[in-house]
Amino acid sequence: MDCFFLPTYARYFRNWPRLRIIAAVFAAAFVGNMYYHLLQHKEPLVLGDWAKLWGLLGARLIYCALLAAGITLSMLRQQRQCNQAATAVEGSNNLRRLRRIAGVWTFFAVINFWNVIGSLTIAERPRLFFALFGL
Repeated sequence: MDCFFLPTYARYFRNWPRLRIIAAVFAAAFVGNMYYHLLQHKEPLVLGDWAKLWGLLGARLIYCALLAAGITLSMLRQQRQCNQAATAVEGSNNLRRLRRIAGVWTFFAVINFWNVIGSLTIAERPRLFFALFGL
């Protein structure tokens, strides 16, 4: 938050609030996460073994991009809902809330496929991912 989100939010896109949020979230969720995981694999980084580094972090790159996109959409949606007046009845609010919670859980379960460390290459993962859904 302090290293990536706040500096980006405070410095860039002051006249474009939506773009400002998008840039700050991507700085934290994508760049920050990738930076952290890159430092976790410092041996291939120091040795300049880019092929090994890609094998270790390629799927994580996709995961971090999807995570950043999901958080960004969630934040933008939350801002839009805060700006609108609450007009729905209480019963339907509970149902909507439950649906949103289930949607977030499902989203994280689906993108976690890209977070799992395994022997699949970056090219094999999309084929397996879509095969899980019969595509």
